[in-house]
Amino acid sequence: MAFSRTTAFEYLRRAHEQNRLAHAYLITGPPGSGKETLAAHLASLVNGTPVTDVFSFPLPGRSRNRGGLSSNKSASSSMHCKCAL
Repeated sequence: MAFSRTTAFEYLRRAHEQNRLAHAYLITGPPGSGKETLAAHLASLVNGTPVTDVFSFPLPGRSRNRGGLSSNKSASSSMHCKCAL
């Protein structure tokens, strides 16, 4: 089932709040669909670190000092990443 990046993160955030995160997730999708951004936000949520500290390089469409979940609007509106829940 395909979800937008923000929808997938909301499912994962709620699972984390309920202490029901699985030990692994498979995140797939075409280039630009937000796989890396979703993975960074999930790692940030689980580890309690800033999103900008998850990878040693800036996420696509972001500068190192920006936070939040939105990035490239055109990619997020037309592409979805798949997150096996």
